[in-house]
Amino acid sequence: FMAGRAELTRQAMACTPGVVTEQEQPRRCYTVTPADGLTDAQEFAQALARHTRYCTQHGVVSPYPMASLLPAEAARREDWNGYTHCCTRIPRPRKDLALFTAPAGRYLTLCHAGGFDTVHESYRRLLEEAERRNLQLGEWFLEDVLLDELCVQGYEQYLLQLSILILPPERCPEGRHLV
Repeated sequence: FMAGRAELTRQAMACTPGVVTEQEQPRRCYTVTPADGLTDAQEFAQALARHTRYCTQHGVVSPYPMASLLPAEAARREDWNGYTHCCTRIPRPRKDLALFTAPAGRYLTLCHAGGFDTVHESYRRLLEEAERRNLQLGEWFLEDVLLDELCVQGYEQYLLQLSILILPPERCPEGRHLV
């Protein structure tokens, strides 16, 4: 666990906040719990506690910090309370867990420094960049915490990676512009 966490921290320190990139990502599996309607810090804390409890009850041990799922449609509407799930990346799928699988492929990504209070600015930046590049995007934003309280002091110092699948032209719905 600690060796994996140390390697993740080294990788996170190499990212440049605020820069939009396209990255090939492998298939990634996450265990998920519902987190609908996060409108304040107390609801977020409760959703996080439920997710942590679920992981503990199911023996999930992962070097990865918590992540969140935000539907792309919520980001387009600027519904920053539209998160639907808390999640934790796991090395392989398990039948006894609720799962979200991020498919392998090309992702539009941005590392965000500054914590959760300003993360909406980075979502806007990704959407603007996708539109500028005329990219068709997938349905979900992944918000992975790269550096958390084990590495930095306070939520406002967290380093987050936002990513969304770039759909290949053959998977884009006919006549539907997703950005």
